[in-house]
Amino acid sequence: TPVSSSRVGVQEPVPWARPNTSTVDTTEYTIGADVPVAPNTVVSVGYASSKTDAAARLKGWNVVVAHNLSKRTTVYGGYVKTDATALDNALAVGIKHTF
Repeated sequence: TPVSSSRVGVQEPVPWARPNTSTVDTTEYTIGADVPVAPNTVVSVGYASSKTDAAARLKGWNVVVAHNLSKRTTVYGGYVKTDATALDNALAVGIKHTF
């Protein structure tokens, strides 16, 4: 029986000491899961949110599919959507081989 794994994280507050400025508090939340959907295939999903008292809240999510072709070779593809200013979306595909 496939078993999924999950990830959850909370950070609050985080002081960022910066020279010549006041301390900035940051609150961050993350949650994710890895779900086996077939014997050699895992779908991973995640969500993250970050808020400082000096800036707007940033958030994003991702989904990745990884398929093992063999013990040492994996192909993967994924999509990321964020509120970031320069890179809002990203699509990635690749192959990983362990020597």
